[in-house]
Amino acid sequence: MRGGADAVEQVLAATNRRRGDGLGRTRIAVDGRDAAGKTTFADQLATGLVESGIETYRASIDDWQHPPEIRYRRGRFSSEGYYLDGFDFEGMKHRLLEPFAAGAGFELRAYDVEEERKVADDLVVARVGSVLIVDGVFLLRAELYACWELKVYVRVNRATSIDRGVARDEVRSGDAILERRLYDERYAPAQDRYLEAASPEARADVVIDNEYAKRPVIVDDTRRIATDPDHLAGMFPC
Repeated sequence: MRGGADAVEQVLAATNRRRGDGLGRTRIAVDGRDAAGKTTFADQLATGLVESGIETYRASIDDWQHPPEIRYRRGRFSSEGYYLDGFDFEGMKHRLLEPFAAGAGFELRAYDVEEERKVADDLVVARVGSVLIVDGVFLLRAELYACWELKVYVRVNRATSIDRGVARDEVRSGDAILERRLYDERYAPAQDRYLEAASPEARADVVIDNEYAKRPVIVDDTRRIATDPDHLAGMFPC
């Protein structure tokens, strides 16, 4: 592993390598378990890019959730419902990821989960050489895998994800018992299924161990099967 304070700088360097001569547009996924630290890292990465003079856009899978009648149709505590019904992957693909890469108008968000309503932002067109950073769970699923020029996975263990998530979410809900049940029955089992089905850590270009949030480190020994053409069988185009 390589040390902590350098994690953002190393991903910035990887981003610049992927950008090459700046003639294209770069889409970066920051994936990981719930409460792994994805949003914090993605924000830090975006700040670094902006400070380097690179046009940068931020989005989150949280702003592409389905309304409650869809995401809870299998039950409030269903892990299958979280994995299959929680997020509008197709909408994000067709309204954000694909048009961003093509230089067409795209939407950064589609749903406000706090107010449980759809949102309609103005369409944005990114210049060549720009970067889009998206944080969220399940970003390296087959439906989205081919949509990323750079894939980052933020790693924490299962227990850490649960403890951090409960501590964070009970501040909003005021109900630690509810949040613990949601993580035990809905979120953590869905992540277990995702790890088994999609192998996101193995498919990532960069893995960041964030078990100790104040000292994230780049993992050097990740298998780079993402570049193996045979491994792309079964993936959806983007």
